[in-house]
Amino acid sequence: MAPDLALFASLDALTAAFDKPVVLLGDTNARTGTLQAVLVNGAVPPALRPHARVSQDAQVDARGRHLVEALEANDMAIIVRTR
Repeated sequence: MAPDLALFASLDALTAAFDKPVVLLGDTNARTGTLQAVLVNGAVPPALRPHARVSQDAQVDARGRHLVEALEANDMAIIVRTR
């Protein structure tokens, strides 16, 4: 399995192992364009209010889609490049 996919797959274990919020930092070379991770509980994190994530890069690749899917599955969001 590719390292980035292994990381995304291990998010389940990471979020289950800690009773505190998990922050994922790093450069996964995942181009997410303006994709938004839709949080399971439908809440918008306070850090993102009132603006949604903004990116000047409109490109989305397979890694970006996988990242957003993994974040959604773990009720996480991308907060970089916000206003």
